Amino acid sequence: MTIDKDGNEVMRRFVTNGDGLRNAADAAAGGNIGDFDELKDYFYEGKLGDGTRLKIELNPDGHANTNEGPHVKIQIWDPEKTGKSKSKLGGWRTTEKHFIEGREHFKEEYDWKTEMKKWEEENNGSN
Repeated sequence: MTIDKDGNEVMRRFVTNGDGLRNAADAAAGGNIGDFDELKDYFYEGKLGDGTRLKIELNPDGHANTNEGPHVKIQIWDPEKTGKSKSKLGGWRTTEKHFIEGREHFKEEYDWKTEMKKWEEENNGSN
């Protein structure tokens, strides 16, 4: 577990491969990330059955600027979070991050997209 800049706990979990990342995203989405709206590449938003609003980033590449490897970031809508302007309430709070064990840091040579394609072919594109 880590603490974010706002003092909130963020669960840090590890999986063994790209399949594990996809499985984590599916589990967070209540079964299938494909049921969420894709906002842009790798970013999804939706609601769980209980009405909880989530954003999920399923990023097969990672980010060079933050030195993060392939990951899943799960955010929950927090109506009490103070926004950047400090006068507005409501914002996204990160609750979990999943990384591939040993791949927490950004590496350009990792080809997770190929692994995901293989996984989808093996599973007929579904879970």
